Amino acid sequence: MLVTATEIDIVHLNGYLKKLSEVINGNPQSEATGSLTDREKKILKLIVNGNTDKEIAVALNISIHTAKTHRKKIIHKLCLKNSRTLIRYAIEHGLD
Repeated sequence: MLVTATEIDIVHLNGYLKKLSEVINGNPQSEATGSLTDREKKILKLIVNGNTDKEIAVALNISIHTAKTHRKKIIHKLCLKNSRTLIRYAIEHGLD
């Protein structure tokens, strides 16, 4: 099955709008970062502080592959597009 860029963008937009709606309606459990594990939150802070995957791996004593996997999972959980949007999201939500 061929998926177009528009379909992917719609999926990300729908996820973001759902989370935004839940936050606006006062459902604190739906706060996007609430779905992140403690480890993912720690990695998110390292990403926002400008650390590379290699630096994150060294700091947390994990493999580079594991650091990259965590980054991808965080981006997916927050329904974001890439690392750039992840950093922007974190700064906008006071996670830096």
